[in-house]
Amino acid sequence: MAAILIRLLLFILPLVIFFLIMRMLKRRIQEGDKDEPELERRIGYFSIGGIVVLFGGIVYILATATTNTDQIYIPPKEVDGEIVPGHFEDKKD
Repeated sequence: MAAILIRLLLFILPLVIFFLIMRMLKRRIQEGDKDEPELERRIGYFSIGGIVVLFGGIVYILATATTNTDQIYIPPKEVDGEIVPGHFEDKKD
């Protein structure tokens, strides 16, 4: 359950960052500050933060992925009109 929540958070976080950037831009434009170095710097920080979150999420998912190399996956197949679900079997050496 925790893994699902973490992956969901990693999916939603860039969207939240994008929403915050757009909200900040809208507020600045309404105030009349269209060309301000501080605004460009903040957008840069948000962009760098988004990239860091993206790569951090990729590293997290790769680090926590579990694989069993002692087994092979047998895909689902049809036998006598019935579908046999996919499953893992031990390797035969």
